[in-house]
Amino acid sequence: MLHSTSLDIRFVSVDEDHQKTVVDSNPGYLEFTLPAGTYRGQNEDFHTVTSNAAMLCNSNMEDGVAYWITKTIAENLKDIQMANSWLSEVTVESMSETGRIEMHSGAKEYFEEVLGN
Repeated sequence: MLHSTSLDIRFVSVDEDHQKTVVDSNPGYLEFTLPAGTYRGQNEDFHTVTSNAAMLCNSNMEDGVAYWITKTIAENLKDIQMANSWLSEVTVESMSETGRIEMHSGAKEYFEEVLGN
């Protein structure tokens, strides 16, 4: 048993076959390795799956609305992170990475303007 900040915890690695099954069946998941030393007493890497924070919308949303929402979040990311520390690793660049999930054309337009993608 490992000790996190306040609780004893146990990590269970997910084998490669199961990671692949989950990732292949759901475009929102990615393979992920929690590096050794991330938590006190965690002396080895743990392999699992993860998903990025995502915002989903109806494909019928107007491009201008999706563009405005994306721009507003990106331009206020520091303030959002102050209110939600679990988003501290999010960057505008990482917001533009959707894996195999199709990005709304309005959001895509914003990222192309800002990042040149």
